[in-house]
Amino acid sequence: KEGRLRVFPLSSDNHPDNSSLFYDDKFYYLTSESFAGVLEHITFISSVRIKSCLAQDGILSLEGVERNYYTKKVLLEDGSSKRFLCLLRTEIDNPTDISLVELGNLIKK
Repeated sequence: KEGRLRVFPLSSDNHPDNSSLFYDDKFYYLTSESFAGVLEHITFISSVRIKSCLAQDGILSLEGVERNYYTKKVLLEDGSSKRFLCLLRTEIDNPTDISLVELGNLIKK
């Protein structure tokens, strides 16, 4: 459905698009476009400011040494690469509550 983020393992055959959230054991992966799509429904604060706050709080993993990039280049199973915002699952998932992966699997059914 429109406005709904679909959840897939990063190792799946699905290709990143603007309505997909990918995951592995360590991260949730969002394209910049899908991140912006989520934010347009919940906030009036700029996406750059939110990314900065997420990075400062250790939730968003950065790439680069001289200059920090909010997205990381991730190698996909098919050999291609794509840039994603990489959000640490340990900082997002609450062990006493349902995870985004579990929620996504419930929505699929």
